[in-house]
Amino acid sequence: MLSWNISTANALILIVLLAVAIIALNKMAGDPYGTFHLGLNIREGQDPTKAPDTEWLNMGYWKVYPLYPIHLSRLICILGHQNLPRGL
Repeated sequence: MLSWNISTANALILIVLLAVAIIALNKMAGDPYGTFHLGLNIREGQDPTKAPDTEWLNMGYWKVYPLYPIHLSRLICILGHQNLPRGL
């Protein structure tokens, strides 16, 4: 027969809490945005029941971003070496 004391009860509570935390973290580990944003990418005339051809997602807005000029110049260099169609 089991003899329950305070330390056994505390250990059981700790195990249950850890199990709940692990389950909750596993559920949160998926895509944080879901697929709701795919509706923003559907073009005119495209079947809305199918996945869009393109996908974009705005990851945030920075009022002050000191590295913007550096990143913009790198992007211009990269795009300047691509064979892009006119108008892009």
